[in-house]
Amino acid sequence: AEEGEKPCGKEQAETEGCAERSRTTEIKSSTHSKEERKETECKERRKLRKTNSWKMVRFQDPSTEDDVLEWDRSAEILFPEYAVEEWTYTPFEELFTAENWENITEDQLLRKKVLQNGDSQVLHPVWGQEVTMKMQGVLEDRTVVEKDCKLVFVIGEGDVIQALEECVMSMKKGEIALLLADSQYGYGLLGREPDIPAW
Repeated sequence: AEEGEKPCGKEQAETEGCAERSRTTEIKSSTHSKEERKETECKERRKLRKTNSWKMVRFQDPSTEDDVLEWDRSAEILFPEYAVEEWTYTPFEELFTAENWENITEDQLLRKKVLQNGDSQVLHPVWGQEVTMKMQGVLEDRTVVEKDCKLVFVIGEGDVIQALEECVMSMKKGEIALLLADSQYGYGLLGREPDIPAW
C-alpha cells in the first residue's frame, strides 16, 4: 500500500509543477513559444500516465499458437456431430432472411438457430452472471477468427463482443446454437486487425 502512495504523490507534484508553468505562461507574452511547448509536453505526459481499467479474457488465436494449430488440423470445427452445410455454404445475407432462424434482437441483425436444446429446468443466464461456453467464430468467407473450447466471461462486463453477451442470455445450459451477427454486434466498422477487416 505504501508503494502505491509514492507514485501518486510524485504524479501530484508533477501536476502542480505543470500548473505553475501554466501560470507563468499566461503572464508572459506569446513570444515565449519554448514555455508553451513545455506546458504542452507536461500535459501530454500527464495524459500518458493515466491508465484505463482493463479486463482479461482468454482467447485462442489459431493463427499464432502452435498447439491450437495442431488441434485445428485434427478437428476442423468444434461441433463435428452437427451438419454445418447451411452456414458453411450459404451466404450470410440469405441466412439473415431465413425463416428457420430466431431473432435475438428486434432489428433482426442478431439471430440464432438452435441445433440442440438445452436443459429446460435451468434458467437463462442473466447480466452479471459468469458463464462458460465453447465457441468458434467465422467470417462470411469461412475464415476461423476465434476458437475457444472454454471461454469464460461475465455477462455485461464487455469482455466479449455484444453478440455473445446477447446470445448467451437467450440460451440454456447444454444448448448448441448457430449465431449470426451483423458487424455492429461484433467488431463494428473498424474490425479487429489483422484478422477481421474493417467495413
